[in-house]
Amino acid sequence: MEIPLKYQLTPEMLDLIAKIEVKKVLLENLQIDSGLINNLQRESLLKSSLFSAKIEGNKLKISNFSELRNIDPETRERIEVENIISAFTYIKNRTRNIDEEFIFNLHKIIMTGLASELGFFRKEPSAIFNQSGFPVYIPPPPSEINGLIKKIIEYINTPSNENILIKASLAHISFEKIHPFIDGNGRVGRLLFQAVCLKGDYGFNSLISVEEILNEKKEEYYAYLDRSDATSFIEFLLDAILIQLQKTFTHVQNNKNTSENMLLPRRREVLEIIRDHKIVSLNLLQRRFFKVPGRTIRYDLKKLEESGFIIKLGVTRGAMYAPKIK
Repeated sequence: MEIPLKYQLTPEMLDLIAKIEVKKVLLENLQIDSGLINNLQRESLLKSSLFSAKIEGNKLKISNFSELRNIDPETRERIEVENIISAFTYIKNRTRNIDEEFIFNLHKIIMTGLASELGFFRKEPSAIFNQSGFPVYIPPPPSEINGLIKKIIEYINTPSNENILIKASLAHISFEKIHPFIDGNGRVGRLLFQAVCLKGDYGFNSLISVEEILNEKKEEYYAYLDRSDATSFIEFLLDAILIQLQKTFTHVQNNKNTSENMLLPRRREVLEIIRDHKIVSLNLLQRRFFKVPGRTIRYDLKKLEESGFIIKLGVTRGAMYAPKIK
């Protein structure tokens, strides 16, 4: 098995990369408040984690996570999603080279509570099955795994002029074809793709979920595993990135002027009280929210002021708050 897989640089790839570059710059330079960005990043993280699990058969939906406390914490499907969220956090906090330890740690994180053997390459033959239960690909034997993984790691860490999105795509499909673990290969492989993108400064401000479109097209996604040439897969993945960038850019633009909808429930209620009364004091708000500590109300007011919803009148304990007129 050749690592990395062969591919041809096509006009379609170049066109997709150029369009991705434009959207990337626009997305990273949008002038929107930090509170909205944080909410959209959390939403993207949840989608990436959930849809990565759904590709492997997880049945949970986004709506389930609005009532997370009602989902048994011991439920396997909940554990799968929460583990992937933890793995994304691990990736973002790691800055050194991607190595074998990194891959083992990803496997340990995503399989915690789901399997007994964590962070070890398989020692038996394996196969990749589609959603109908039919084998679509037979990966290399266990005796070849260590050498092939070393080749992937060397490829990822060797500086080159190759576009980082192509390198990440090749690392991902090569990893999936090696299929080094008994379980969790798809999740680890998609996390590896994200890690290579981040390494090349292509995190897209943590605002896109490529996994969402891969889940929608998972039959096509699986079909590329049995090919020795990666050209079509790279085009497929670049197209998926562009689709999600376009969707995310539209979503961010739509929310840019409706960031009030992203406010925490109590903070939105504080804003409504200020709008109703035209001008209010901290004491009035503390009486309305008598179970909430005063420092929490002051913090809510500070965030509303920073987001441009209200203005503070005065600088002493007797300061008043009024809605900002737009």
